[in-house]
Amino acid sequence: MKRKIFLSNPAQKDIERMIQYIRLDKPMAAEKFKVLLKNKIKSLENFAERGRKVPELKGTLFENYRELIITPCRIIYKLHSKEVRILRVLHSKRIFSLFSTQGIT
Repeated sequence: MKRKIFLSNPAQKDIERMIQYIRLDKPMAAEKFKVLLKNKIKSLENFAERGRKVPELKGTLFENYRELIITPCRIIYKLHSKEVRILRVLHSKRIFSLFSTQGIT
């Protein structure tokens, strides 16, 4: 089933910051990584269930949130019947907190 993809404002800013940071030293790598992220996010239209549930959120109100690992990033998203909402795109070394997803449904 094809789902519509929605990118939250925090997720858009996460991506922009990552690309800007990479671009400081490696402009070509930044563009390649941007395309890779875009393609992986787009692939969730058809294969949204493939991401695992976020382990840190087990037993919370957010336990159904999923993540797709694109080294070195985690794409955090919520799956709905007809859409996928990308909540955050975080570096895997960044500490994940409930506060980074509160208010985003």
